[in-house]
Amino acid sequence: MVLYFLLANIGILFLFIIIKLFAKTRKKDYTYLLLIIGLIGIAYFYFIETFEHSYFTYFTYGYITLLSLILAIKLIIRVLQKDATKEDIHELEDDLERVNNASELLRKRFISTLELLNDGVAFKDEDNKYFGTDKYMKLIGLKFNEFSEEELLEKIHRDDVLEYQKNIKNLTKRNPVYKTTYRIKNNDEIIWIKEVGKLIINDKKNSYISLIKPMDVKLFPESEIDLLNTLPTIQKMKIEMQRLKSSKTPYYFVLIQLSNIPNINEKYGRDIGDLFMGEYLKKLRYNFIKDEQSLYRIEGIKFAMILRNEKKYEVLKRALTGTGELMNFSMQFGGVEHSVYPNLGITMSPYEPKSVELVLQEATSALKETLIPNTKKNYAFFDENI
Repeated sequence: MVLYFLLANIGILFLFIIIKLFAKTRKKDYTYLLLIIGLIGIAYFYFIETFEHSYFTYFTYGYITLLSLILAIKLIIRVLQKDATKEDIHELEDDLERVNNASELLRKRFISTLELLNDGVAFKDEDNKYFGTDKYMKLIGLKFNEFSEEELLEKIHRDDVLEYQKNIKNLTKRNPVYKTTYRIKNNDEIIWIKEVGKLIINDKKNSYISLIKPMDVKLFPESEIDLLNTLPTIQKMKIEMQRLKSSKTPYYFVLIQLSNIPNINEKYGRDIGDLFMGEYLKKLRYNFIKDEQSLYRIEGIKFAMILRNEKKYEVLKRALTGTGELMNFSMQFGGVEHSVYPNLGITMSPYEPKSVELVLQEATSALKETLIPNTKKNYAFFDENI
């Protein structure tokens, strides 16, 4: 009898699983499971001593009949029911409300983040339709937040349009990020823009997000070329050299003249020349010095660099005597690509310190050697024996 009782319970549980499969409710319903467990509990406590008695037999028959009838009725109702129950509808409404609240919260956070950015942000969908933030519209000089690609390209300098389009066209799933610079005309004034963007692929559809910021130091303090205006002057350089002399700290002194910048200014304009100088000095400082007080502006296109580290000097020496790649930088802004070739005069102040005037005199003498017509090298190390 016990075996039959267990088999009957397994059968009822099996029917219960079938009902749950046919039932399309999303809320977990344990009513029948609790009922089964409850009746088993009653049988255990009240009939444990009389498993072979006829009372237990009657109980088992009644138990199986009752549950089978209830489950059968429930199964028929579920199978014949075509629409979702009111309970299901309420659950769907609750789920939808939670999703909408989460979506609205994300939207507000995203908008708030954009408002805090100093950069302009724009979005482009697959149909070449753009949406830009107010900051973006102000920088580009557009009137409406929604605009077309044609309207944007009309704002970009014609010499930079092809390079801009090429950057966008070359994006792939493997290489989705691009960086570019270009000129725009805003209120009859030419402004340099730096743009960083990314290709986003979702459901086989392409969309783009881009951030822009200005590069014109006269109008925008966050310029990429503010390095030209914030470099320490020759007076501060002499103070530092005097300090090194007093502390008997050896150092190497590099006098730099960006000799082809005037040609770039003449060919492309002073703004492009400044951009090239700023970018060159940024790369120079990154490769050789991390201390901002080690790079100085003497005047115009002439700069100076103090190297206190012997290893940095060896890197510089290898760069000059080798391929020169660390000193001759090729750069591109918009549709303008050019290289900056410096002339360098190098000297040193050893443990027996030299006067500031003597160091400057030696570096200037070495620099002049590189400026002699038909000179093969663009660098020279001062030699006391010459």
